[in-house]
This record gives sequence, C-alpha cells and structure tokens, in this order.
Amino acid sequence: VGGEGEDYEEIRYEGYGPNGVAVIVEAMTDNRNRTASTVRSTFTKNGGNLGETGSVGFMFDRKGAVSYPVEVGDADTVMMGEN
Repeated sequence: VGGEGEDYEEIRYEGYGPNGVAVIVEAMTDNRNRTASTVRSTFTKNGGNLGETGSVGFMFDRKGAVSYPVEVGDADTVMMGEN
C-alpha cells in the first residue's frame, strides 16, 4: 500500500529479446531489487536475457517521449488502446 513520502527512482535495464533483438527497459520503482527480479524473469520467460549496463544502449538514440493528457486514462488503458 502506497504512502506519502515514497521515493521512486528511474532505473534502466538493457538486454536481448528473442532472436537477439536489443531491448531497453526504463522503469520507475520504489524497490530496485523487486524490479530487477521482475525484469530479469520477464526476459527469461520470453526467450531473452538481461545484459550488463551498456550492452545495448550504444545502439539507440533517444528521439522523444510519449505523453498524454491525464483525462484519457491511466497508463494501462492508454497502452492497451481501450479508449
């Protein structure tokens, strides 16, 4: 249960998905260990593997950010195209 004053931090994971596809995962978390475990498990369950910092980042250039007004719904609704 969330409370006031929780500290969230941005964290970045790099790895390879199925067929060697480079993947970067950027997340916000209040628990680095739990998030690392979840990301590692997701990579593994889907035929990929978590890499070391810098293992794929050099292949990417940041081009922009996706944003939307809060009125359209939460992140899950927006990402699933439910509106």
